[in-house]
Amino acid sequence: MGRRRKLWSCKVGAPGLRVTAYERRHEGALYLRWWVPGMNGTGGRWAYRALKHTNREAAAQAAKDVAAQLLTATLASATA
Repeated sequence: MGRRRKLWSCKVGAPGLRVTAYERRHEGALYLRWWVPGMNGTGGRWAYRALKHTNREAAAQAAKDVAAQLLTATLASATA
């Protein structure tokens, strides 16, 4: 019996604004995951997005785009 392969993942962004691109099955479709904090002291939740492709470079770029959007939203809410 062979050794199981490690699944691919890529983390992008600063702590608290980190986005992870990953595969759930070997050579399967890729997904994004990031943390959405709760409002008024409640806990947060994980947000997921299915990318519906297996291109790892495109998944890493999509993770960078989502991380940039999270940073922009966080900075906008801090100044408001």
